[in-house]
Amino acid sequence: MLNIIAFCILLLLMGLTMLIYWHRISTFLYNTKNLSSSDEILYVNKDKPNKETRSIEEIMIAISIVFVFAIWCASRPIWVADSVPYINYFERLDVSTMDSFFNIDGQYRIGFEFFVKITKVLFGNNFRACFFSIAFFNMTILTIVMFKIEKGRPLLMVSLFIATFGIYYNYMVLRQGLAISFVILAIYYIIKDKKILILVNVLIAIVCFHESAIILLLFMFPISYLKQVPKKDNLLIILLLAVVLYFTKVGTQFLQILVRLIIETKLLPDAFNKYILYLEPGKYDISIMQLINFTLTGYLIYIAYPKNNSNLKVNSNMQLCGTNFVISEDRPYPIYYYKLLTINVIGQLILGAFSSLIAVVRLVDYFLLTNVILLVYDNNYKKTTEKYVFVNLYIIIMLIFIMRMIYYMH
Repeated sequence: MLNIIAFCILLLLMGLTMLIYWHRISTFLYNTKNLSSSDEILYVNKDKPNKETRSIEEIMIAISIVFVFAIWCASRPIWVADSVPYINYFERLDVSTMDSFFNIDGQYRIGFEFFVKITKVLFGNNFRACFFSIAFFNMTILTIVMFKIEKGRPLLMVSLFIATFGIYYNYMVLRQGLAISFVILAIYYIIKDKKILILVNVLIAIVCFHESAIILLLFMFPISYLKQVPKKDNLLIILLLAVVLYFTKVGTQFLQILVRLIIETKLLPDAFNKYILYLEPGKYDISIMQLINFTLTGYLIYIAYPKNNSNLKVNSNMQLCGTNFVISEDRPYPIYYYKLLTINVIGQLILGAFSSLIAVVRLVDYFLLTNVILLVYDNNYKKTTEKYVFVNLYIIIMLIFIMRMIYYMH
């Protein structure tokens, strides 16, 4: 019963967020209707009656969403995937003495083990308190980062994250959920162009929580050094290749050869064997959700470039939206937008090429986290009702998909 009540309250809070931003967009469009010219649009903040009041309002809603979401995750039914193994692990850990606390069990990564042990010390032998702590920690980091990244619509970004990644990685896949929190911090430092902190957070995710995050060292960190805006045609070609590979499944034969090679030569540590052996060469199902994600990435590429100009020079010092300034309607985004877009497209290529590998979807989610920022950043940048409706429709669709997966899995 608590699980159902918490979920209903969560939906109401997310709906309230949508209504608040709908009112602000309507007010904005009304106030700026006569301020546009063919070349420029004046971005004013007449829809913000009081900055302090608005900030308090958003903070209070954010705290409510985080708290209710954590309660919902903690009160989930035991039959939900991965719950029983985590409960057994939690109950097995001994924290009665200092020696037992620092004794490494070794079943999971050290960061996750100590996180669980700390919650057991604080709340006793209550596994639901542990589930609550994980979800609360993850969502708190996410919410703080969203407020820092985009002061215009942080709550919409939080709602989008919950619908696309938050439920799955706090309701079921807990260890990778903790790793994702540090990947979000790494994405934030891509925006701030602090490369050392990008590397530090990725390493924390790998060493402390989930070894799958090592894939980010091969792509995310190098892309953070990107200085030139990639051509629109190049990104579209890569995305088209991903779609072709996804539908044809030609990567299956390559995977079979690669798996045999890795197993015979022992190129990777034993910890990676579970990802290698998850190959299903006979699986050719087409995911509707993945088709939606391909379409979304294509949309993000399309709107990122002015018409008739696919090779841009970007002002890396351009301010975030939500402030008072005049900006050209067809002006490109900041350089970090294209870095995140490149990460997203590479993730789609990996998924398209290796979709026969079960665990690859979870690996690619590290790349697709950028959707949360890219989609809502565009929504705030253009300030049009069409894009706002698109974001909210996407949130609703993703919620339907994830809830269907949860409540029909047993």
